[in-house]
Amino acid sequence: MYFKLMIRNIKRSFGDYSVYLLTLFFAVAVFYIFNAIPYNQGIQSSSKEIRETLPIFINALSIFISIILGFLIIYANSFMMKRRSKELGTYMLLGMSTHRISVMLFFEMLLLGIVSLVSGILAGLFLSQGISFIIARIFKQELETIKFSFSIASVIKTVFFFLLIFIVVAAFFSYKVARIRIVDLIQIDKKSEKIRFAKTWVSITLFIISVILLVTAYITALSKDFRFNDVTKVIPVFILGSTGTYLFYFSASGFLLTILTSTKKLYYKKLNIFSLRQVANRIMTSTILISTISIMLLVTVCAFAGGFGLNDFAINKLKRAAPNDFEFTAGINTDIVPIGNYIKSEGYDKASISEADVYPSGVSLSNTVTKQALKEASKKNKNAYHNLLNLKLVLVKLTDYNNLRKQKGLDEISLDKGAIVLHVIESELKPFVQEFIDFNKTMRIAGCKRKIDGVYDENLVAHYLEFAVINDEELAETTPINKVVSVNINSKYEETFSEKVTNEIKKYKKGSLIVRFEVLQKLYGMSALAIFAGLYIGITFLIMSSAILALKQLTDAAQHRQRYKTLKDIGVDDEMIHGSIFIQMAIYFFAPILLTISNSAVALIAITNYIQIAGNFSIIKMVLFTIIVFTVFYGLYFNACKQGFSRIIFY
Repeated sequence: MYFKLMIRNIKRSFGDYSVYLLTLFFAVAVFYIFNAIPYNQGIQSSSKEIRETLPIFINALSIFISIILGFLIIYANSFMMKRRSKELGTYMLLGMSTHRISVMLFFEMLLLGIVSLVSGILAGLFLSQGISFIIARIFKQELETIKFSFSIASVIKTVFFFLLIFIVVAAFFSYKVARIRIVDLIQIDKKSEKIRFAKTWVSITLFIISVILLVTAYITALSKDFRFNDVTKVIPVFILGSTGTYLFYFSASGFLLTILTSTKKLYYKKLNIFSLRQVANRIMTSTILISTISIMLLVTVCAFAGGFGLNDFAINKLKRAAPNDFEFTAGINTDIVPIGNYIKSEGYDKASISEADVYPSGVSLSNTVTKQALKEASKKNKNAYHNLLNLKLVLVKLTDYNNLRKQKGLDEISLDKGAIVLHVIESELKPFVQEFIDFNKTMRIAGCKRKIDGVYDENLVAHYLEFAVINDEELAETTPINKVVSVNINSKYEETFSEKVTNEIKKYKKGSLIVRFEVLQKLYGMSALAIFAGLYIGITFLIMSSAILALKQLTDAAQHRQRYKTLKDIGVDDEMIHGSIFIQMAIYFFAPILLTISNSAVALIAITNYIQIAGNFSIIKMVLFTIIVFTVFYGLYFNACKQGFSRIIFY
């Protein structure tokens, strides 16, 4: 009998469960997708370090996400309990024990959970194939090698976590049902929150204060010296922005209502007098909720931006950190021919090797920039100031320099007698050096005043932040300090071959060794962690925000159903009521986005400014991606909420 009753209840209340089921469906799908990443073919073919690190990272993030989803499911179940309060009260009046009710609710939740698990895992299975393309893009793998993958381990993990969540949630509600009184269940829809509007002058004052706080946070975040790795700057901006957001929404309802009521034509048109009052009431009673969701949506945007931004950062960093497959410094008399012979013996005949003798100049890097540039560098990066002040500028012969350029497919350069050119590795250093050249035109090296013909910043070698190129004959009497050797395989190779060449080079190297494959894997690994963390956290927060907004709307519909019944009783047609519902939902549902747009715009500009220190960062693709994701999730929840709202009011 109880089983039949449970099935009947689910069928009858299926429309009410739409938002709840949609949330569970998305949660399961997202959970499976990201927990399947460590088992993806692209990850398995990456370096050992990534294969070992990524699962630990995903597992830790999944525990955090599970806790968030657990609270979301509890909130969703709270709505369902309010929606079915009279039904449960009737069961108790008919003599059904709270234990029986708890068992019935538990199996209803379990059945819905199983439906969500199965459908969510199936959806996650197909959607996870899209992650394969992201992984291939991150690790620069061939798309033709991507195969359909299915992870049993991810399925088991997903089932385990969600069953655990359902058991905890069921236990919580069993305890709650056991303590509730029949009268509370019967009269729960008659209880409503007290609405207290602040006086107009208070609302206006708080609104002005909120604007001042937000503008101050914006100016600070957009200042030149703002850095995301500087906690002393980030925390004040976050506090100012959050406080401004909460005050803005606290004052908005009363302030907005004052403005709208003064516009008589709009206020008294159709059901606007009713709709605007309803919206103002809801915003006033949900100030903390709306403000929190606005901040959560900001976190979502920043998570997406940070993920894609760090990916671009990694790509730009790679170009400078490891421009060659292998690069090392060696003694001046080191014979590098055996290294080339070894590489060719392994079957890589296209490999090329270049060496450049390195000479002392007698000056430091600080001699190639202006004092003003030193001050600017110290503001942006203390380490940069330290490098400019202490590192020595080295010299490279023109012939060796042109060999390095030819290896990269670049044109050779020529120099007038007594002239030099400067070459910088860090692209952000080039403007400071160019400023020095424009101002001075010449500089003294090795006791001679030399004309500076220009500055280059191609990615040739990584060992020297900056060096000067000089004609060969002018170094005839100077003894080199060492040589820098660059090796490029010019074809694809695996981790095993990289390790073999590394071991061979270690027999000859004098100083540090830069292995492109190792740097590549570390940066790609960092990029993967950033993107996956951004997507995982961002999508979860977006699901949570959308679900909470929808459930709050449906809860209000259940509580204010009598108001709409009164409208029908006085002759208002259904079309006008539907229009009023749509206006209320649209304003309430998109209210958190109002500040999210401006806050996100400032955050994105600040993120772009920070990441562009390391190279170019395209904000357009990230904005488009965010808009698409927001539209999909918000659209689905808005539609589900609209249908649920109408069902509660009209049926």
